[in-house]
Amino acid sequence: MNEMFKEVFERDFTYVEGFRRVVRKFPEKEAMIDPQKERAWTYRQLNEDENRFANALAGAGVKKGDLVMYQLLNCPEFVYSYLAPPKLGAVTNPANYNFSPSETVVCLNSSRPKVYVYDESLKSMVLKALESSPHKPDTVVMVGEGEVPEGHVGFDAFVEGFPVTEPETDYVPHMYDEVARLFTSGTTGAPKPVSHTHKTLFFIGLGNALTYNEGYNSVYLAPHPFYHSGTLFLSFPCYIAAGKVLMPMDLKPEFYLKSMADEKCTGGWNT
Repeated sequence: MNEMFKEVFERDFTYVEGFRRVVRKFPEKEAMIDPQKERAWTYRQLNEDENRFANALAGAGVKKGDLVMYQLLNCPEFVYSYLAPPKLGAVTNPANYNFSPSETVVCLNSSRPKVYVYDESLKSMVLKALESSPHKPDTVVMVGEGEVPEGHVGFDAFVEGFPVTEPETDYVPHMYDEVARLFTSGTTGAPKPVSHTHKTLFFIGLGNALTYNEGYNSVYLAPHPFYHSGTLFLSFPCYIAAGKVLMPMDLKPEFYLKSMADEKCTGGWNT
């Protein structure tokens, strides 16, 4: 009995399985809202978009232990990048989009990502960083509508043609596997990587969901940068608690307050 409990606990109490449970139980419940684009995703739709990205990553050779690094604004592609790699056993690796080229080089050489994803607004910084970085990711993906630099691939082109079904992989999530690597801010030195297992992310998320009453009826306002641990630990737990995340990037008071009122936000992290 103890061995069976240990096996179930170590396999099922992971961030990946926590999200999948919500998808199975509440597929048509809204999970995420982008008020700028006036678009919403149900848990089923979010999972499908996430799976398409996971399958594209697998097609690019990403497997257990590889890192997927990304510097993105608050956008749907950030959420895909956070939730998809762990389905392959890969490590999700968000980085501050305000980092300078030299700081980004530190992150690239520390993590040595197989795939690197960035927002088009960072193109100039990214090109400088990649030019001087000793480590060159195998695949570089740009999110946005602008001109894609030579050797890079646009996000839509990267995922085109891949299925929305769960990725075919032999990987079975385990609570002690590394699942995320965050970076310190770099205010007192170079950015430093901080490793998290499924166990730490799942129980930080579960603890904050219980503390701040995040659950099925929650609508959590998440205006802060998603790469920040505060946002990842306070708003993203909604995805394992069947809540809904509202992500406004336009922080003009009138738009911000209207978004809060329209969606009847129940909580949020505002400073």
